[in-house]
Amino acid sequence: MMPIADLLDLIHTWTARGWLRAIDRAFVMFLQRKDPSADSLVLLGAALASHQLGRGHICLDIDKALADPDGTLSLPPEGERGEDMPAKPSRILCDLTTAVWMDHLAGSALVGKDMEATPLVLQGGRLYLRRYWQYTRQVAREILDRTQQTLPVPEDLENRLDALFADLRSPEEKNKQPSTGRAWQRRWRPVPGSA
Repeated sequence: MMPIADLLDLIHTWTARGWLRAIDRAFVMFLQRKDPSADSLVLLGAALASHQLGRGHICLDIDKALADPDGTLSLPPEGERGEDMPAKPSRILCDLTTAVWMDHLAGSALVGKDMEATPLVLQGGRLYLRRYWQYTRQVAREILDRTQQTLPVPEDLENRLDALFADLRSPEEKNKQPSTGRAWQRRWRPVPGSA
């Protein structure tokens, strides 16, 4: 495990090079002040979870980050080459296992489960910033609520659909009996594996 001082220097270097955002570094510094006993694997996870958020990902997937650190994290950024580059994530994470990283995260006062009051949430092998974990849960609840709704179907839905899509039909389809529109009366269901 990397000493805290070395990790903070690395995060500073990655930020100076544009590999991490200033807010990623500030988040790590905030966490380190909040819990001075936090170890480097927890702070590294926090930095990378925040970095992933900046790239449009809701969390840090621990398994993916360990399987292909440079690719999963896009570090160094595309096109950056040279001999004077700082240590890449693949070098930092090369000897780390999922079990060890998860144990460090789970044992930290900065990391909790669903309803705990911690800045980070560890759930299903993924590390989230608390706020984004809450957003994820809210969206999941709203989707589930919608799956329980029965949508009203206009009596003339079949005619409306036929009018909208008439030009797209082949001659064979135009001669077929129109659909009954009954599928619209069923409850909406999410695609399996998407929730």
